[in-house]
Amino acid sequence: MRCIPSTRIPAVETREVQSFRGSGARASVLVALVLALAACSAPSGWTQTPFAREASDAASTLSAAAELLEAAHTGRLTNRYVRGAFVNLSEQVEGVDSKLPTLEGRPDDATVASLAAGVRAAQPVLASPCVDAGCDWHAQVDTLRSTADKLSKAAEA
Repeated sequence: MRCIPSTRIPAVETREVQSFRGSGARASVLVALVLALAACSAPSGWTQTPFAREASDAASTLSAAAELLEAAHTGRLTNRYVRGAFVNLSEQVEGVDSKLPTLEGRPDDATVASLAAGVRAAQPVLASPCVDAGCDWHAQVDTLRSTADKLSKAAEA
């Protein structure tokens, strides 16, 4: 089979093609700009404030801790697992009480002080969960859940 040498077809661009290329680039830049502006100026209900995000994260952590502690006493989890999990949960909540008063979007000072006090009350529970029989684990679960509920409500406000 004999190969036929290829011939280059010269690139001929009409003004319409050149105009289309230029307008396509401009359109791409315009679309990117509109998307960036929309993302940066989203309506207030579409994004969380730093306070709401921090309070929500802490509420989730404390709620998970309450569930784990309850699971330990109903036989669904081993004490060893719960103690290990509480180390991680404690680290996630560490410093939240001092961070809440400084965050943008926080509620009034009295509410923030109450939330910070709740987090401080929950920290000893996270540091030393009552996983063995004969201790008042119900009180610890109540502390974790009530603080989580308050934080969650504050995050949604």
